[in-house]
Amino acid sequence: MAQAFYDDMNGKEYKSGESIDKALEAFNKLISINPDNVVTLGEIAYGYFLKAKSSAAGRAAALRAGLDAVKRCDKLDAKYAPCLWTQGLLLGLANDKQAAEPARRALATAQPEQIAEANFTLAAIIYERAEAAAVAELDEGLAAVARTLGMNPTWPRALAVQGGLAWRRAQKESDPARREPLLHRASTSLQRAFAGNPALKNKFAEVWRELEAAKGK
Repeated sequence: MAQAFYDDMNGKEYKSGESIDKALEAFNKLISINPDNVVTLGEIAYGYFLKAKSSAAGRAAALRAGLDAVKRCDKLDAKYAPCLWTQGLLLGLANDKQAAEPARRALATAQPEQIAEANFTLAAIIYERAEAAAVAELDEGLAAVARTLGMNPTWPRALAVQGGLAWRRAQKESDPARREPLLHRASTSLQRAFAGNPALKNKFAEVWRELEAAKGK
Protein backbone atom coordinates (compact mmCIF):
# COMPACT_ATOMS: atom_id res chain seq x y z
CA MET A 1 0.00 0.00 0.00
CA ALA A 2 3.00 2.28 0.43
CA GLN A 3 3.34 2.64 -3.36
CA ALA A 4 -0.37 3.42 -3.75
CA PHE A 5 -0.06 6.05 -1.00
CA TYR A 6 2.96 7.59 -2.75
CA ASP A 7 1.18 7.61 -6.10
CA ASP A 8 -1.94 9.17 -4.57
CA MET A 9 0.06 11.92 -2.86
CA ASN A 10 1.76 12.71 -6.17
CA GLY A 11 -1.36 12.58 -8.30
CA LYS A 12 -0.37 9.48 -10.26
CA GLU A 13 -2.80 6.89 -11.52
CA TYR A 14 -2.68 3.57 -9.73
CA LYS A 15 -4.62 0.33 -9.49
CA SER A 16 -5.71 -0.85 -6.10
CA GLY A 17 -5.69 -4.53 -7.04
CA GLU A 18 -3.79 -6.97 -4.94
CA SER A 19 -1.42 -4.50 -3.27
CA ILE A 20 -4.07 -2.56 -1.36
CA ASP A 21 -6.17 -5.65 -0.72
CA LYS A 22 -3.19 -7.51 0.72
CA ALA A 23 -2.20 -4.52 2.82
CA LEU A 24 -5.74 -4.21 4.18
CA GLU A 25 -5.77 -7.91 4.97
CA ALA A 26 -2.52 -7.53 6.92
CA PHE A 27 -3.70 -4.43 8.80
CA ASN A 28 -7.03 -6.06 9.66
CA LYS A 29 -5.13 -9.03 11.11
CA LEU A 30 -3.05 -6.63 13.19
CA ILE A 31 -6.12 -4.83 14.50
CA SER A 32 -7.71 -8.16 15.44
CA ILE A 33 -4.67 -8.77 17.65
CA ASN A 34 -4.49 -5.24 19.03
CA PRO A 35 -7.89 -3.53 18.56
CA ASP A 36 -6.81 -0.37 20.40
CA ASN A 37 -4.07 0.68 17.94
CA VAL A 38 -5.17 4.00 16.43
CA VAL A 39 -2.23 4.05 14.00
CA THR A 40 -3.33 0.76 12.47
CA LEU A 41 -6.93 1.98 12.29
CA GLY A 42 -5.71 5.09 10.49
CA GLU A 43 -3.88 2.91 7.96
CA ILE A 44 -6.99 0.79 7.47
CA ALA A 45 -9.18 3.86 6.93
CA TYR A 46 -6.74 5.31 4.38
CA GLY A 47 -6.45 1.95 2.63
CA TYR A 48 -10.21 1.85 2.15
CA PHE A 49 -10.10 5.44 0.87
CA LEU A 50 -7.57 4.38 -1.79
CA LYS A 51 -9.71 1.36 -2.64
CA ALA A 52 -12.87 3.48 -2.91
CA LYS A 53 -11.10 6.08 -5.01
CA SER A 54 -9.70 3.57 -7.49
CA SER A 55 -12.80 1.43 -8.09
CA ALA A 56 -16.31 2.72 -8.63
CA ALA A 57 -17.70 -0.80 -8.50
CA GLY A 58 -16.73 -1.40 -4.88
CA ARG A 59 -16.81 2.20 -3.75
CA ALA A 60 -19.85 2.08 -1.47
CA ALA A 61 -18.56 -0.93 0.47
CA ALA A 62 -15.06 0.55 0.76
CA LEU A 63 -16.47 3.87 2.00
CA ARG A 64 -18.51 2.09 4.66
CA ALA A 65 -15.49 0.08 5.80
CA GLY A 66 -13.27 3.17 5.86
CA LEU A 67 -15.75 5.22 7.86
CA ASP A 68 -16.20 2.31 10.26
CA ALA A 69 -12.44 2.30 10.89
CA VAL A 70 -12.58 6.06 11.49
CA LYS A 71 -15.43 5.60 13.97
CA ARG A 72 -13.41 3.02 15.91
CA CYS A 73 -10.41 5.34 15.85
CA ASP A 74 -12.51 8.22 17.14
CA LYS A 75 -13.63 6.19 20.16
CA LEU A 76 -9.98 5.57 21.08
CA ASP A 77 -8.56 9.01 20.28
CA ALA A 78 -10.87 11.70 18.91
CA LYS A 79 -7.87 13.95 18.19
CA TYR A 80 -5.79 11.56 16.08
CA ALA A 81 -5.16 13.70 12.99
CA PRO A 82 -4.65 10.99 10.33
CA CYS A 83 -8.04 9.45 11.13
CA LEU A 84 -9.68 12.86 11.04
CA TRP A 85 -8.29 13.92 7.69
CA THR A 86 -9.02 10.48 6.23
CA GLN A 87 -12.61 10.88 7.40
CA GLY A 88 -12.69 14.09 5.36
CA LEU A 89 -11.32 12.31 2.30
CA LEU A 90 -13.88 9.53 2.62
CA LEU A 91 -16.74 12.00 3.07
CA GLY A 92 -15.47 13.90 0.05
CA LEU A 93 -15.75 10.77 -2.10
CA ALA A 94 -19.29 10.40 -0.77
CA ASN A 95 -20.05 13.99 -1.89
CA ASP A 96 -20.75 15.08 1.67
CA LYS A 97 -20.84 18.88 1.95
CA GLN A 98 -19.28 18.66 5.41
CA ALA A 99 -16.18 16.79 4.19
CA ALA A 100 -13.81 19.64 5.10
CA GLU A 101 -14.91 19.76 8.74
CA PRO A 102 -12.93 16.74 10.04
CA ALA A 103 -9.92 17.95 8.04
CA ARG A 104 -10.14 21.27 9.89
CA ARG A 105 -10.15 19.41 13.18
CA ALA A 106 -7.15 17.38 12.01
CA LEU A 107 -5.25 20.58 11.36
CA ALA A 108 -5.96 21.75 14.90
CA THR A 109 -4.68 18.51 16.45
CA ALA A 110 -1.87 17.48 14.08
CA GLN A 111 1.63 16.86 15.37
CA PRO A 112 4.42 19.05 13.89
CA GLU A 113 5.47 16.34 11.42
CA GLN A 114 1.85 16.05 10.24
CA ILE A 115 1.18 19.73 9.60
CA ALA A 116 2.11 19.78 5.90
CA GLU A 117 -0.10 16.79 5.08
CA ALA A 118 -2.95 18.09 7.22
CA ASN A 119 -2.90 21.44 5.41
CA PHE A 120 -2.66 19.78 2.02
CA THR A 121 -5.54 17.41 2.72
CA LEU A 122 -7.81 20.28 3.78
CA ALA A 123 -6.91 22.19 0.61
CA ALA A 124 -7.44 19.10 -1.57
CA ILE A 125 -10.87 18.41 -0.07
CA ILE A 126 -11.95 22.01 -0.68
CA TYR A 127 -10.61 21.85 -4.24
CA GLU A 128 -12.67 18.76 -5.07
CA ARG A 129 -15.86 20.76 -4.48
CA ALA A 130 -14.42 24.13 -5.48
CA GLU A 131 -17.09 24.98 -8.05
CA ALA A 132 -19.76 24.90 -5.33
CA ALA A 133 -17.56 26.36 -2.58
CA ALA A 134 -18.06 29.86 -1.17
CA VAL A 135 -15.35 32.49 -1.58
CA ALA A 136 -14.37 32.19 2.09
CA GLU A 137 -13.86 28.44 1.75
CA LEU A 138 -11.75 28.87 -1.38
CA ASP A 139 -9.63 31.42 0.48
CA GLU A 140 -9.29 28.91 3.31
CA GLY A 141 -8.09 26.29 0.85
CA LEU A 142 -5.59 28.68 -0.71
CA ALA A 143 -4.23 29.58 2.72
CA ALA A 144 -3.90 25.90 3.65
CA VAL A 145 -2.03 24.92 0.49
CA ALA A 146 0.21 27.99 0.83
CA ARG A 147 1.22 26.71 4.27
CA THR A 148 1.95 23.31 2.75
CA LEU A 149 4.12 24.85 0.05
CA GLY A 150 5.88 26.95 2.66
CA MET A 151 7.17 23.64 4.06
CA ASN A 152 7.52 21.78 0.75
CA PRO A 153 7.70 24.36 -2.08
CA THR A 154 8.26 21.92 -4.95
CA TRP A 155 5.53 19.35 -4.21
CA PRO A 156 3.81 19.03 -7.62
CA ARG A 157 0.39 17.95 -6.39
CA ALA A 158 0.23 20.78 -3.87
CA LEU A 159 1.19 23.21 -6.63
CA ALA A 160 -1.57 21.76 -8.84
CA VAL A 161 -4.16 22.13 -6.08
CA GLN A 162 -2.99 25.70 -5.51
CA GLY A 163 -3.36 26.43 -9.21
CA GLY A 164 -6.82 24.87 -9.35
CA LEU A 165 -8.02 26.73 -6.28
CA ALA A 166 -6.62 30.02 -7.57
CA TRP A 167 -8.51 29.56 -10.84
CA ARG A 168 -11.79 28.74 -9.12
CA ARG A 169 -11.30 31.75 -6.84
CA ALA A 170 -10.55 33.98 -9.82
CA GLN A 171 -13.82 32.91 -11.42
CA LYS A 172 -15.67 34.35 -8.44
CA GLU A 173 -13.70 37.61 -8.30
CA SER A 174 -15.27 40.66 -9.97
CA ASP A 175 -12.49 43.13 -9.14
CA PRO A 176 -9.88 43.04 -11.97
CA ALA A 177 -7.16 44.20 -9.57
CA ARG A 178 -7.72 41.10 -7.45
CA ARG A 179 -8.55 38.75 -10.30
CA GLU A 180 -5.29 39.21 -12.23
CA PRO A 181 -2.95 38.03 -9.40
CA LEU A 182 -5.18 34.98 -8.95
CA LEU A 183 -4.96 34.16 -12.67
CA HIS A 184 -1.19 34.58 -12.54
CA ARG A 185 -0.95 32.32 -9.50
CA ALA A 186 -3.14 29.69 -11.18
CA SER A 187 -1.06 29.67 -14.34
CA THR A 188 2.32 29.71 -12.60
CA SER A 189 1.45 27.00 -10.09
CA LEU A 190 -0.04 24.67 -12.70
CA GLN A 191 2.96 25.08 -14.98
CA ARG A 192 5.31 24.24 -12.11
CA ALA A 193 3.14 21.28 -11.13
CA PHE A 194 3.13 19.85 -14.67
CA ALA A 195 6.88 20.34 -14.96
CA GLY A 196 7.41 18.44 -11.72
CA ASN A 197 4.89 15.69 -12.53
CA PRO A 198 3.49 15.54 -16.09
CA ALA A 199 0.90 12.95 -14.95
CA LEU A 200 -0.99 15.76 -13.23
CA LYS A 201 -1.98 17.14 -16.63
CA ASN A 202 -4.67 14.48 -16.83
CA LYS A 203 -6.43 15.39 -13.59
CA PHE A 204 -6.13 19.15 -14.12
CA ALA A 205 -6.68 19.23 -17.90
CA GLU A 206 -10.10 20.88 -17.65
CA VAL A 207 -8.84 23.59 -15.30
CA TRP A 208 -5.90 24.29 -17.61
CA ARG A 209 -8.15 24.55 -20.69
CA GLU A 210 -10.49 26.95 -18.89
CA LEU A 211 -7.58 29.04 -17.68
CA GLU A 212 -6.02 29.24 -21.14
CA ALA A 213 -9.38 30.23 -22.63
CA ALA A 214 -9.76 32.98 -20.03
CA LYS A 215 -6.40 34.45 -21.01
CA GLY A 216 -7.70 35.13 -24.48
CA LYS A 217 -10.64 37.19 -23.27
